[in-house]
This record gives sequence, C-alpha cells and structure tokens, in this order.
Amino acid sequence: MRYKRSTVPKFKYHAALLFAGVVLLFTLFRIGVIAFNPVLLSPIPEHQFTIVKETTEITVVQENVDTWIDRYAYEYTQSKEKAEYLKYQLHCLYWKESRNGISKARGDGGKAAGSMQFWKATYVRFASEMMRLGLRTNIGSRLNDHDAIQVAAWAIANGHAREWGPVSRGECI
Repeated sequence: MRYKRSTVPKFKYHAALLFAGVVLLFTLFRIGVIAFNPVLLSPIPEHQFTIVKETTEITVVQENVDTWIDRYAYEYTQSKEKAEYLKYQLHCLYWKESRNGISKARGDGGKAAGSMQFWKATYVRFASEMMRLGLRTNIGSRLNDHDAIQVAAWAIANGHAREWGPVSRGECI
C-alpha cells in the first residue's frame, strides 16, 4: 500500500503507548535501585567538625616593574630624595621609551631595543662595569625588563642619564 499525504500511518496511536511504557519502565527501574540501595545522601554530615581559627600571615611580593624600579632606586642612591628622583626618571623613561613595556619597537634606526631602549654596546658597557664592581653576576639582556631596569638605574645613578634621548631633551628631568 502506498502512503499519500492524506493517508494516516497505522502506528499513529502506538507512539503514545510506547512513551507510556518507557516512563513506566524507568519508574520501576528507579524504584528498584532505591529499594536495593537504601543509602541516600543527607544534607546533615555524619561527623561533627571542629572549626579552628588559625591565621598565618603570608606576604607575597609580586615582582614587577614598579618593585624593580623601587628596589634599584634605593639600592644605587644614598638618600631618599635622590632615590625618589631616580624612581621618577626611571618611570618616565620606561613610559617614553616603550609605553610601559607595551611597544616592542626598536628606536634609533633599529639600534636601540628593549623596554629602556638600550643600544647593545651601551648596555654591555654598563653591565660589564656593574660586573666589575660586583653588582651583577652576568651581562643579562637588554630585552629583559628586569635586567634593563637594573642597568638603567645604575647608569642614571652614576651620572649617565644623558645617554637617553628623553633625558637629553629635558622630558625626564
């Protein structure tokens, strides 16, 4: 027999019976599981817990540009006033040279690089002098923010601030 649009299939009423049967089987299965496994979860815990308030103070210092600038400004100067001025200059240079580390541009015709825009020879000269004085154990990299800030702080504190364009132009003094 061919079905046409107007023809109604024979199983039209059997779908409802099939659905009712599935629901009935599921219900019986669920009742059987509960009957043979009577362990139910309770919102009340079986054991009583004792709450002991004990506090331990943990100080976590997250290393970042601000902490490095603060540390090296005070390490390489002798007074609070000089350290505060060095912090201002380092923050100013960090902003002017790399927009707070966002820009990875190279300046001076591609010769200056890193967050403090060191020329390679200038960075090596300052870092080598710091190694000779026992202030560093290795040369490091001008592309590493920590190394660049440490070397820049030492260089500015020792009278080499004019090596940077913003200082020479009077933007960071």
